[in-house]
Amino acid sequence: MKILTCVEDEVWQSLSALPGATWVRLQHMDEWKNHPTPDALFVSADTPLTGIPENVPVFMDASTIDSMPTPSVNYVTLWPGFIERPRWEVGGTPHEAANHILHSLNVTPVWVTPATGLIASRVVSMIINEAYFALEDGISTKDEIDTAMKLGTGYPYGPFEWSRKIGLPAIAHLLLHLSATDKRYKPCALLLKEANV
Repeated sequence: MKILTCVEDEVWQSLSALPGATWVRLQHMDEWKNHPTPDALFVSADTPLTGIPENVPVFMDASTIDSMPTPSVNYVTLWPGFIERPRWEVGGTPHEAANHILHSLNVTPVWVTPATGLIASRVVSMIINEAYFALEDGISTKDEIDTAMKLGTGYPYGPFEWSRKIGLPAIAHLLLHLSATDKRYKPCALLLKEANV
């Protein structure tokens, strides 16, 4: 199975480590024409998809979904730490071609309604954001907050560990995108500062 990607470095490292496929990285989306018809495409958010054959499943990062999601696109969270999980949220309409690709990668799809960030990355981003508010208020240190969350909730990572694994800029961009229409997602100033956003 041959899968083409047009993604950032960290995402490429996580995707290309998934078994079950030959991964090919494109620098620009129009390079897909230089390859025989791929089995699937994995792309960053807002990647232009002109000329892609309809029978090729497209998996796009869900960090910015327009109010009208593209029906032919399967939205997924392409964040390090999420890619390695055995179950993925997939925004869109369940169909056999996408299910086949994901099962070939040893991933079980959980189909959800497409919405910016889907569900899990919104929740994790908000937990990280709240941890930054606590840090900013001097409530505790990063290490102590991580320990408290792991012991108190049984999470595999604390919020600051998640932010390092995912990449703080990705979290900041998701929160900024969501906060444009919903102030609950307003990112902490300290988070934005550390993310250099």
